[in-house]
Amino acid sequence: MRRPVRWRSKVIPCSGHHTTRRGCCLGRQSSLRSQGRWRWRGRLEGKQKLDVVLITGRSIYQGTEKEKGKLGPDYEEEASSCYLDREDARSLGVREGDPVRVSTDFGSLVLRAKILPEERRQPGVIFVPYGPWASQLVSPETHGTGMPSLKAIRATVEPAPGEKPMSLRELLEHAYGARKKPILPLK
Repeated sequence: MRRPVRWRSKVIPCSGHHTTRRGCCLGRQSSLRSQGRWRWRGRLEGKQKLDVVLITGRSIYQGTEKEKGKLGPDYEEEASSCYLDREDARSLGVREGDPVRVSTDFGSLVLRAKILPEERRQPGVIFVPYGPWASQLVSPETHGTGMPSLKAIRATVEPAPGEKPMSLRELLEHAYGARKKPILPLK
């Protein structure tokens, strides 16, 4: 049975889905644009995983924060980010700042999603700035060059609701083990 949905004192015909107080049957919300047209502003019913190509590199923000100090929260926020194409993010149902799990053959991490602007489209490609988080996703093999392969790595990205990226301390303890004694004696 189709029932109308009341949204901000306007009645909207239901398409046959069951509804919740938040909007459509999936519990996601819509909002009204200024012209009076309805526009979907909530999460889309997305894919569970998306196969992508991972590239790593220096970003202007990560480089700037690195110079200020790697122990600051700004560096941590920038280096633990994953830049996604707008359409890829939409197909996954991911918004700016949402946690996403990036997995490669070499590791898996939860990172913060950052959505690329429309003019910088990169479908099927994700970018993770250089740093300890990116190092957990790339191969340690250097093929005798001393430099690991940091580009064109097969990866999957998926939403990770309820999870959050590891802090730098948690990441280092996870990767290298917790120290029983501090490196420097505490005074």
